[in-house]
Amino acid sequence: MEQPNLIGKNIALLGCGAIGGYLGLSLARLGAGASGGKLTLIDSDIFQEENIGRHALGKAYLHRMKASALKQEIAQQIPDLNIEVHNINACNRSILKNISNYDLIIDATAKIEASETINKFFFDSDGKTPPLIHSWIRGNGECVQALYNDKDTNYACRSCINKSGNSIREEYDALKGMTAARSFMACADFTPFAVSASMSAAALTIDMILDWLQGDVSPRYRTRYTEKWMGEKIESKDYAPSLECHICKIN
Repeated sequence: MEQPNLIGKNIALLGCGAIGGYLGLSLARLGAGASGGKLTLIDSDIFQEENIGRHALGKAYLHRMKASALKQEIAQQIPDLNIEVHNINACNRSILKNISNYDLIIDATAKIEASETINKFFFDSDGKTPPLIHSWIRGNGECVQALYNDKDTNYACRSCINKSGNSIREEYDALKGMTAARSFMACADFTPFAVSASMSAAALTIDMILDWLQGDVSPRYRTRYTEKWMGEKIESKDYAPSLECHICKIN
């Protein structure tokens, strides 16, 4: 059986944290960075003790830049791939202005503020724009989600689902009425979720990438729930844009 792969393609992974760590390793196994292609890893964060519980990397990489550490781990498992690292914020203008250089962009930042910035650059860019996939975890891991965007079709974008600083719009909300548990600290906040959530989000995203390689990404907005979730569920499907979206509805 012949599996579609990423050999020869230029792939950008924005965010090398809990989701991005597993994604980076999976992308490499799909051939990203092989035979003239390139895998670009972008993240400005440092790998800390509190990351170990839900990240693909382990203790050996403590206090290293996440993107550089992930490149080293990939190289140890799958040598000779073409991997480029940028230890800078995924929303850095120098990164986003070059999005036309890629065949696919994956937003694994899992932060609405970053995702909305990436989404805005995507829709504001001129010329060739590659597809963009967002991946994130909802609540305390009760479900994971992924969203596929391209500018040639009229479907919901990341900012349709929720604008930074606002609640998710009801028609797109996978966990209606639920409030996640959060622990607040002086300069950061932490949302606890099971170690499986990171892997589940990465797996959902890889499934979407495989569909992209085969030319059929529908459904474009996907939700994968844990078996224990007994609340209301939304359907994975191609959702229409929100009439209140301040990004895609003005393009």
